Amino acid sequence: MSFRARLLLVMLVLTIGIQLVVSWAVLSALKTTAMEQGEKELGVASGVAQALLDGWGQQLLHSVDLLVEDPRFREAIDPLDSAVRVDVLGEYAERMGANMVSLLDDEGRVMVSSHHDAGATDAFPDLRDQARRTDGTITLFIHDGEAFQLVLHPVRGTTSVGWLVMGFRLDEDMATALSALIRSDTHFEVQVGEGEDVGLVGSEGLRRASTLFEDAKGRIQLVVERSYETLLADYQAIKRQLAIILAISLALMLVAASLIARGVSLPLLRLVGAAKSVGRGEPLDLDRLPRKGEFGLLSSTMLKMQNDLVRREADIRKRSRQDQLTGLGNRQCANEDIEAAIATGRPFTLLRLTINHMRRINDTFGHDFGDQVLSTLAGRLADLPAPKAGAYRLSGDEFLLLLSVSHLDPLWLEDTHRRLTRAIRLDGSPVTLDCAMGEARYPEHGGEANLLLRRAEIALDRARQLRQSYQCYLHGQDERHLRHLSLVRDLQHAASNGEFSLRYQPQVSALTGRALGMEALLRWDHPRLGRIPPDEFIALAERSGLIHQLTQWVIDTGCQQQAQA
Repeated sequence: MSFRARLLLVMLVLTIGIQLVVSWAVLSALKTTAMEQGEKELGVASGVAQALLDGWGQQLLHSVDLLVEDPRFREAIDPLDSAVRVDVLGEYAERMGANMVSLLDDEGRVMVSSHHDAGATDAFPDLRDQARRTDGTITLFIHDGEAFQLVLHPVRGTTSVGWLVMGFRLDEDMATALSALIRSDTHFEVQVGEGEDVGLVGSEGLRRASTLFEDAKGRIQLVVERSYETLLADYQAIKRQLAIILAISLALMLVAASLIARGVSLPLLRLVGAAKSVGRGEPLDLDRLPRKGEFGLLSSTMLKMQNDLVRREADIRKRSRQDQLTGLGNRQCANEDIEAAIATGRPFTLLRLTINHMRRINDTFGHDFGDQVLSTLAGRLADLPAPKAGAYRLSGDEFLLLLSVSHLDPLWLEDTHRRLTRAIRLDGSPVTLDCAMGEARYPEHGGEANLLLRRAEIALDRARQLRQSYQCYLHGQDERHLRHLSLVRDLQHAASNGEFSLRYQPQVSALTGRALGMEALLRWDHPRLGRIPPDEFIALAERSGLIHQLTQWVIDTGCQQQAQA
């Protein structure tokens, strides 16, 4: 993820976090307040509902009082039999909206009733005493699991005295009317058992149940409810407003954060691009780099770093192409220059040379003097006149000259050999150098740098074998060189593989003709090349340092065979 994206993400996360925390705090406070206010309003609504029921009861009592005082009502129920009284009472009850009607005698026995049997004495216990004290009473009553508001009033006919009971069912219609007045959902519940007035929290809202009536049969409760949707209507509205505000804030913050991130990240991105350019070795575009403030300081530091890297890279490149002891170009430098010369297509000559017996010089005079010899020879090579185009040190005591001519002039070659082999003084004593040189030409002897170097080396080896100061490469010498390399490799394991054998030649006195001794001659039977001439593999053993191993094998084998004879 880019720096700009991370910066933008951090700013948005902080903004969203702050907005969410503030919104949560506000909404939590609003919800708590709404719930507390809802509980208070439910308490008030419950009290209002009970007051309304009491008021309706008083109106019903007054209506019944007017009814029983009406002479026409008295005349209608006094002379009639029970069947007629039921019909007449039913008509009056229907007019008043009553759901239950009963006529009791003075002893409380049911004379006629819409819900009780005639002659029953326990239909409305203890109600008559209350009615006598108050000249009529109103109360709640449970019958067959239904709640009724009862009005009990004395009735005095022309021939009898009794009690009129009218019941008004507490049903959904009454609850709906109460709900409209108190703006809360209301209903009546008839329960069996004892209970207390409690405030409850339901799964869908708040509810408060108040006990209106309770006896041995059960209890009647008035339940007032308000749904969460109603209670939290203002809360939900504010919640939606906060969501809109949060969305608008996020949009504005996104724009602001993008601008801020762009203002911060653009200079950084340019610096990152500049750092990549420095890493690739490309020059910096100064017009695109910031120049003010901390970013300007970074730009200046990066520019200085690039300049230091350029100088360091040039120094490293120079060191990587230069021999540390002599200051001449090394093998890598020689390869690159030869490839560049080949690319021009113009003929040139390679002269590979070495100091003969360099190991003897180191062993005799010490390595410090050996390094002095190498440095002196390198200085002489560097000072050579044209056609010299380059001088290089390839390895320990091997050097190379790149000459811009198609072949060497014998006079120039003789003069060069004389210049290079001049004596070097050590503590006032002269030390003479002996050099061997091998020549290879482009394009006559090859068209690749490695091939030309190898063929110059073959010519140099040929000069050393012949103990001459100079040899030019001849076509066909590669095979001989490869043969020698193969023989040197196989020579290391020839003794352990049983490829060597000894031949004995007697030594005879010329005067007496008697045998004075014998000479052991080493022979090599190569498994692939056959019999190898002694003069060939002995010379290879001397040059490769294996001659001591062969000498020890000859001595050990000769002694063993002499002991067995």
